[in-house]
Amino acid sequence: MIQVVNRRSNSVDMNRRAIQIHSKSTTHIASVLIFSFVAIAFGCSHYSTSSRSLPSHIRTIAIPLFQNATVENGIIEPLTDAIVSKFVTDNQLKVVDSRDADSIISGTVVTVREESVSFEQDVDTRETRLWIVASVRYEDVRQNSVIWEDLDMRAWGVFEIASGTTEDRNEGVEQAVARMADDILNKTVASW
Repeated sequence: MIQVVNRRSNSVDMNRRAIQIHSKSTTHIASVLIFSFVAIAFGCSHYSTSSRSLPSHIRTIAIPLFQNATVENGIIEPLTDAIVSKFVTDNQLKVVDSRDADSIISGTVVTVREESVSFEQDVDTRETRLWIVASVRYEDVRQNSVIWEDLDMRAWGVFEIASGTTEDRNEGVEQAVARMADDILNKTVASW
């Protein structure tokens, strides 16, 4: 009879120890999870892409028509429109008139050139790369300072010579314009 009581007593003690160990490990796991969550939340909080990452006084941007220092027609309008469209879509800065802007993007297209990329027999050039080079500046109007400036910003597009008309070339212009607009947006919002 004494042995039966001891076995029950040992069994109860073992159950109590198991419950204590389980309780401690659950508390430990919960502590680790809470610490991990807090560390991740605080560690990643400064990587926000919202407008809060910009200086508080810059909420708006003006993008006047780019200037053209080339003989090329039909580049500055699509380029300016593409830049405006990128900023409107991004929505970190509100696009406004120059009189109401906290900041301004201005630029001049300084070069438009073409270079042959591939050749075919009996045809001089099959594929051509079109380069747009611009001088671009982003200014803080409120503090009268230049935030960034790139005097030699380059973007390219490729077009295939199929019909020999300007329609072929327009594809390369559209690609180069889209790339430059992306680069300007990224440089502006990522500079903070």
